[in-house]
Amino acid sequence: MQFRCGNRRAVVQLADISQNGARVKGVFLVRQGDTFYLKLSGMESFEARVVWAEEFEFGCEFLRPLNPVILEALVHSR
Repeated sequence: MQFRCGNRRAVVQLADISQNGARVKGVFLVRQGDTFYLKLSGMESFEARVVWAEEFEFGCEFLRPLNPVILEALVHSR
């Protein structure tokens, strides 16, 4: 999965995911309140906001709940 926040980009791993948010691994220097985009190959980007951050892991809330079909595709891609 691709992470993009301004001009920062990274490949990240989803540790946990639900329709309303996720725990993401592989990015540092994000802060609570930062807004960013996640993108899975072949799918539309979705916007989220950081709710907590610790070193290379953070929790986020999606600005719009994920469509159940997209959630299912994300769960099966892990």
